[in-house]
Amino acid sequence: MHKRYIVHIFLVFVCGLVYSQDFSITGKLKDRVSQEPLESSTVYVESIKDSTLIAYTISDSNGMFQLDFSTNRKNINLFITYIGYKTIVKEISLKTPNIEMGDINLEIQANQLDEIKVFGDRIPIIVKKDTLEFNADSFQTRPDANLEELLKRLPGIEIDKKGGITMNGQVVSQILINGMPFFGNDLKIATKNIPREIVDKVELTSTKTEKERFTGKEGSSDKQTINVTIKKDKNKGHMMRATAGYGTDDRYQFNAIGNYFNGKERISLLLGKNNINNPGFSFDEVYDMIGNKRELNRNNNDGFNLGDIAFGSGEGIAESTNLGANYTNEFNNNTKVSTDYFFGSANTNNETKIFQENQLQNDLFFTDKASGYLSETDSHRFTGLFSTNIDSSLRLSFQPKFTYNKTMNSSFSNESSFSLGNEITSESVLVDSSSISTKNFNNNIEIIKRYGNQGRFLSFNLRNSYIENDGKSRYSSELSTSSDNIEIKQLEESYGKNESYNFGISYRLPLGKKKLFLDFDFNYLISRQKNNRVVNDFNDTTNEFEDLNQDLSSYFSYNADVVQPKVGLTYEGDKYSFNINGSYINVQLSNNDSIQKLEYSKINGRTYFGGFFRYQINKRSKIFLDYRVDNTIPSLNELQPIEDVKNPLNVSGGNNELSSFYNHVIRLNYTGYNSKSKTNFFLFAQSEISDDKIVEKLDVDNNLIRNRGFVNMDGNINTFGGFGINKRIKKDSTHILNISTGGGFVFRNDVTLNNDIEFKTSTFRFVPRLGLQYSYKDFFDVSPSYRLTYNTTTYNDRQKTDFTLHSLELRVTSYWPKGVVIGNDLSYVYNGSIQGNIEKTSLLWNLSFGMNMFKGNGNLKFTVYDLLRQNNNISRTVTQNFIENRESLILQRYFMLSFTYK
Repeated sequence: MHKRYIVHIFLVFVCGLVYSQDFSITGKLKDRVSQEPLESSTVYVESIKDSTLIAYTISDSNGMFQLDFSTNRKNINLFITYIGYKTIVKEISLKTPNIEMGDINLEIQANQLDEIKVFGDRIPIIVKKDTLEFNADSFQTRPDANLEELLKRLPGIEIDKKGGITMNGQVVSQILINGMPFFGNDLKIATKNIPREIVDKVELTSTKTEKERFTGKEGSSDKQTINVTIKKDKNKGHMMRATAGYGTDDRYQFNAIGNYFNGKERISLLLGKNNINNPGFSFDEVYDMIGNKRELNRNNNDGFNLGDIAFGSGEGIAESTNLGANYTNEFNNNTKVSTDYFFGSANTNNETKIFQENQLQNDLFFTDKASGYLSETDSHRFTGLFSTNIDSSLRLSFQPKFTYNKTMNSSFSNESSFSLGNEITSESVLVDSSSISTKNFNNNIEIIKRYGNQGRFLSFNLRNSYIENDGKSRYSSELSTSSDNIEIKQLEESYGKNESYNFGISYRLPLGKKKLFLDFDFNYLISRQKNNRVVNDFNDTTNEFEDLNQDLSSYFSYNADVVQPKVGLTYEGDKYSFNINGSYINVQLSNNDSIQKLEYSKINGRTYFGGFFRYQINKRSKIFLDYRVDNTIPSLNELQPIEDVKNPLNVSGGNNELSSFYNHVIRLNYTGYNSKSKTNFFLFAQSEISDDKIVEKLDVDNNLIRNRGFVNMDGNINTFGGFGINKRIKKDSTHILNISTGGGFVFRNDVTLNNDIEFKTSTFRFVPRLGLQYSYKDFFDVSPSYRLTYNTTTYNDRQKTDFTLHSLELRVTSYWPKGVVIGNDLSYVYNGSIQGNIEKTSLLWNLSFGMNMFKGNGNLKFTVYDLLRQNNNISRTVTQNFIENRESLILQRYFMLSFTYK
């Protein structure tokens, strides 16, 4: 059976290639009256028999198009479309491989709405001013696919294994359903749970603020937004789906989601529970039921987060529970309402081993640490969105958000420090039991008033935040050195509060035409924080924690006021835009500690200039360059000047004399698309140069005890970037072959203080990658990829550390025979930098076998996680003053049988 299966796939693949022939159609599109070229017209060909999309392309800035495709058909239909013009439909007889159509004149559409609607529903891609619109039915996916599978078929979109989405290298920050949020901004809930068959259109556009959308101001974000519109015949009714599974080692998973659609109104419910490190509401029928895997030598931090709710801490094994509800609606007067509630609970168990090589100015020392913890976390989150147009020129919106988190944690650690001669200098043991609860409320209120139709507007914005936390920690530790033994047994109680208000006013004044503007902005940040920390030593006589330790206790308050007026000149044209602005940033910081008898204040004012330049090469290609200055005020933890001696080998404390620091940020971004070769290309780079950056101050004594603090220092530079090429090499109704390549780089120059001497660290990292994706009809998908990570770090122009990591992945999914889905997911990693007897290679193989039943409404699946039992969680981290090898508890092989019903 196995051999016949392979032979069948091979013969189908070969026959498809043999009988398909290559063709090319060329021409030039013009306006019939003005004879101006029509850029970004959509040209596509379909099968006459069943209207299956064969291939498509976009005309360039000169109106030229070249449509290359492969097919075994003798005749096809050619469609030429452009918004506002009559669609041209022509039957083409494929007698010669090259078909030249010469000049093609398009007529302006006049009152033929039915024809527009019919063909508009079939056009594969429409290019608008700042939006790409894809017709979902034009892109073939496997049966019963979800939104994620559809997005993977769209040119320029890439989705990583964690669900992160990029479009031509730009991060997709939100997914909207019919223009409204779907459980906040978490992408995976939408991509995993929206069925492909209900999707009508997928729109990609630059992410815009409420102000930019309402006023028509050009967007300033470098992120993208995806808006999914639901088919009209599917936009009324309900859909539900539930999965339950049980496996070896008592592994289990249950999750369910239900959606009710009624036009603009939507109600969604979801719930889940599992102990396989899975978010609980991802429904990929092939792979997701096997949980989140780890990869050798990579610290992936796979703890799942939804906004402010965490399911697991990113290491160890977590048992999680979640429950969520979402309601959205849009009323006739453009009033939008969206609310959701989410509950998450996680119990996590972890054990970790760490070995560090610590860099000093002219020496090295090492630390060896074994630790573990048990944690219980409960989280509640409520978010809301309300926006309405009071009239056609006045808009009001507010977005409240409330979260409550409570965590109970028990941990232990054993740590030792030793010198180059392997002589142990100091050892410590720490046992800690703690609890903390946090309440967080914030709100964003915005009022926008438009004046006329020339772009003039006035907006007022208020963002406020209130955070309150209450914690208690009971710990005991013991420090042993060559000269002394110290025992610590203390109870720490803390209470903190943070209130902040950010007032913003913006005014835009048109200068003559509707393209040149004067922009006036004013922002005022008020922040009031306090943190009370009371530490009591254990009294052996009374057997109680009642002796106040004044040296470690603190009543610390911190005030920050930041005022920033800004004025700029902006031009927003069709081909290019630019902005030149100047701002003055005044920062006032003050703090005091009533127990420690400390008081400090500082005022700092600086003037900066910035701006941006955007050039729209054509409708699918643009280049963007900008420069800005960001101000960052110190955090309360960095300022509070008392020591944390919980772990006596690692003592830390703040510095109440810190100043805010400034980042000079330069960004370059280029995106392009070649319609002839169907190639997407992007390039981006960003450099950050810091003034007075807050960095770590490290002091190490003769017993190798570390005292950590913070200081302001110059000389810190962080430069990073990347590029990517995505090319559709071959595309017809049978075969899809995509190739993507690219890479990223990082160059950092970090300056810290090490035993009161300046310590410099230089890091260079380069990560090239190559990926392929081949699909044959509904039979199978094959997706191999390779990534190389090269890192070199130099400490103080003295010691150099290099490591290279090779990662090879292969995903093969078969949908034959009909109703059966077989998934293979293999990851091979090699890291030669791992020292000692630890295995340098790992092959992680996950396997699933699924069968549809009950007319496709049910799916029975058998999965194997880590078939070869080689999964581990070993990572190597290089920082500005140490190199760390880490190994932690990991989920390993299990077998699971699950059933899904929808």
